[in-house]
Amino acid sequence: MIIKPGTIIYDNDKNKYIIIDSEGTGGFASVFKIERENDKSIYALKTLLESYSDDKLLRGLINEANLATNIIHQNVIKYLFFHDGSMFNELPPYIIMEYANQGTLWEIIQKQSAKKEFLPNNELRQYFNDLINGMEVINAKLIHRDIKPKNILIKDDILKISDFGLSKIVEEKTRTLSFKGFGTAEYAAPECWKNDKNTIKMDIYSMGVVFFELATLQHPLKINNTNESINWQDVHLFQAPQKPEKINTNITPVFSQVILKMLEKDTSKRFNNWGEIRDELRKESLPKTNNTVLIDTMLKRRLDIDSKIQAEQLEKQKRETEIEEFKKIVNYQFVKDIIEPLGNLIKEFNVHYLNGKIQLQLEGKNKCRIRLVSGRLLILEINELIDEDFYRRVVIDDYGRQSSTMRLERPLFNKKKIMAWGCLRNQYGKGFNILLIEKEGEVYGEWVILWNTNSGLGNRRPVEPFAFDFFEIEKEIKYVGMMHACRTQVKNFQIDDFVKFLDESI
Repeated sequence: MIIKPGTIIYDNDKNKYIIIDSEGTGGFASVFKIERENDKSIYALKTLLESYSDDKLLRGLINEANLATNIIHQNVIKYLFFHDGSMFNELPPYIIMEYANQGTLWEIIQKQSAKKEFLPNNELRQYFNDLINGMEVINAKLIHRDIKPKNILIKDDILKISDFGLSKIVEEKTRTLSFKGFGTAEYAAPECWKNDKNTIKMDIYSMGVVFFELATLQHPLKINNTNESINWQDVHLFQAPQKPEKINTNITPVFSQVILKMLEKDTSKRFNNWGEIRDELRKESLPKTNNTVLIDTMLKRRLDIDSKIQAEQLEKQKRETEIEEFKKIVNYQFVKDIIEPLGNLIKEFNVHYLNGKIQLQLEGKNKCRIRLVSGRLLILEINELIDEDFYRRVVIDDYGRQSSTMRLERPLFNKKKIMAWGCLRNQYGKGFNILLIEKEGEVYGEWVILWNTNSGLGNRRPVEPFAFDFFEIEKEIKYVGMMHACRTQVKNFQIDDFVKFLDESI
């Protein structure tokens, strides 16, 4: 049955309610204004859209709604009745709840932003405490997981938190490859993106974003494209929040400290519970002393220092994550394109040859040793190229005044970045080099082979073809295609070259 104005619905006592008007449709539900027939009191009805009514999601919703209906507090929207679809067969699942007559906190923020007027500190204090009180009661029963200004309603000038039992069903339908967590990306704690266990600290972080928006009328983090959840992941994980007092100079250092601690990326540095936040906010009301102005100045200076330290730490963490992801990409290609084909060939050989086995032994992620039946040893290895390894000290001559500086001298091949380089060689140095070259606009690179022989212009190497050692490649790569002591032929990657070298050494 389709729910619409004029439809009659019921609660568990079979009281009749008539749907008066639609209050709008969100991502997963429609909201209606309803009137109870016997006393003309007004309530809200939330009914799930048809696409959200499968059994698995409904079971999850029933479980959380049963918890939610037991949460009673003036700062929490009261759930009166949850219909799972079984009591009244002709009606879909719905929730009857308290009706908020003054819109949402999001609308307040938008209104103040349009007027370019910050909320005064006394209003902020009241809002903060209302939200703390409501969340303390909610978290005693469950984790909200979708805190945002649009889910905070206003009734008779009192803030009331809503939608605390519905985040599970939202999560199931809105997960993406980049966003693994719950709720809304703009307000999701860093650990949500890593699919960590749900904890109260996730809610504290999300409410920290809301507190920041109340205090500054801005989001604490900045991204280039608000439609891309991957950008929200990046800033929640690695961008230090703005300092609230830099945007709204009227807020107190206490407010600023509380908000920034709620927004700590590291859960061990975040508040543990709402009582701790309430206690910290009470410090804002401590009696003034002769040192109050000095203390406030010192606090602001220390907050500036803390912010710089956090930004540096987050930038370092971001770079470490980038390097780790880059190494995974290189390792994936090394294993998929080279190690696995060779390993399959060796396994097949070992099945058919009765008088010995070829042994392939991995050493770490990017190196392996191949012990042949003859006893000869082949070594196959690569090194990822990271910018940090290629800063070189250079001397700058400025009209006779010399100075030195560190400059990135990243090796290139045909003007393209080299992602990794390595070699396949035997114990005597015979072999060849391999390079993984960056492909513009692509995540993965392409392999090429460097076939090195003597040119007659320099010291002759005893075996041909030969592989340059790691410490030689940075220098020798510059001479590819030039007259030099070594002649290097660049070959398109073929696994057959590896197989042929294996065959010749067997």
